[in-house]
Amino acid sequence: MTVKLRVAVAASAAAALARGAPAAAHPELSALGTNRYVTAAVFAGRVDVTDALLEGTLASGEERKRLDADGDGRISDAELRAAEERLVAEGPALVVEVDGRTLSAPVTVGIDLGDDRGVTASPVVVERRASFAGGWP
Repeated sequence: MTVKLRVAVAASAAAALARGAPAAAHPELSALGTNRYVTAAVFAGRVDVTDALLEGTLASGEERKRLDADGDGRISDAELRAAEERLVAEGPALVVEVDGRTLSAPVTVGIDLGDDRGVTASPVVVERRASFAGGWP
């Protein structure tokens, strides 16, 4: 199941935020579920959006089983690339609007398994990223 999320940015807010200092955050991983973090970085002329899923032990075990296409208990580079390509083919999991105008951009996907390539309950991070060009000042 794919859940679509809508991110709306007003051009006036984009202009104000583009002049501000960057913020830093420390996301906490939920051991029992999946946390979703959507980050919109607003710059002059574009909005960069990252949609990140941080999967804890319950969700990551199932995700790692799906990633291990050949069932050998290890997730190879080829299996990881194939999974990223499948997610790219699914398209974005969110919609970005600026002043009511829907923007579109190519999506890139990264899956981070940390140091553990096994089919274990170690956390998994899935990030979909897109850079949306805007027509605002």
